[in-house]
Amino acid sequence: DRFLLDIFGISAIQKKDIFNYEAYQDILFQVSNNRFMDRLDVTEKNHIAIPSEDTCVSVVVPVYNVEKYLRECLDSLTQQTLKNIEIICIDDGSTDSSLDILKEYAARDKRVKFFTQENMGQSVARNRGFDLAKGQYIYAIDGDDYIDRDALEQLYLLCNINNLDAIFFDAQSFYDKEELKTIFTSSAKKRKDHPKIYDGVALMKILRDEHAYITSACLMMVRSDYLKKNNIKYFPGILHEDELFSFRIMMDAKRVSHIDRTYYHRRIRENSVMTSPKTLKNLLGYFYCMQGMISYALAGVY
Repeated sequence: DRFLLDIFGISAIQKKDIFNYEAYQDILFQVSNNRFMDRLDVTEKNHIAIPSEDTCVSVVVPVYNVEKYLRECLDSLTQQTLKNIEIICIDDGSTDSSLDILKEYAARDKRVKFFTQENMGQSVARNRGFDLAKGQYIYAIDGDDYIDRDALEQLYLLCNINNLDAIFFDAQSFYDKEELKTIFTSSAKKRKDHPKIYDGVALMKILRDEHAYITSACLMMVRSDYLKKNNIKYFPGILHEDELFSFRIMMDAKRVSHIDRTYYHRRIRENSVMTSPKTLKNLLGYFYCMQGMISYALAGVY
């Protein structure tokens, strides 16, 4: 509809069909007939040797005024069973003691690196971290949350032995204060395991059919060269940027899987993006994400 495209500021000149019926039917056939390879899970028998010198995983941590929670986040990263990691922290103009904490951790662990910038938002901070990353895989975590000690090792091994573009996993929410339980409900959802290797569109369809599609960048580990090859980055300056980022990951991926492990622990606290009162900025964030999705569907770019 030309009027709808005009609203979203998108040219109606299509470089490719917005709806490829044959491709969609092929996805339906594969999903309904379970035409996907089995995923190899990590066992003692197929446990591969972890490179001793190369950086296996780059962890990107955007930091903005999270002094109360940052130590718990960094402890969960520096104590990972996977040692060959780098922890790239981008201080996004914090006005509390977050930067001092980063300096403290960097001084005692050479894997922790910190960079500063004026307050430009989480998208810009993450993009900068991605540009600096040297690891084979990239993982993003919020500075007020934490992960299990074996998370990066298990996810890295799964990606490696299956040659995955991305691996998805689950989260468990917890409340910063007991009284928040009566105000905010947890959005974390335990999903069933999907022990196959899918293309991204097929896995998205399966998860959506199960009402289990979650657009959180913190619940995926992605191969670095896959991101660079497809020029996948966060849309700068908006809220809810994960919506568009997750969409792009799924649209271009050829080999993805989902494991039903709750490696991620998400803190529900006051004054976060998810618990703060909704404003026009929230609406605009969703608008720009939808605009990007439609642009990608029409022209393969956004």
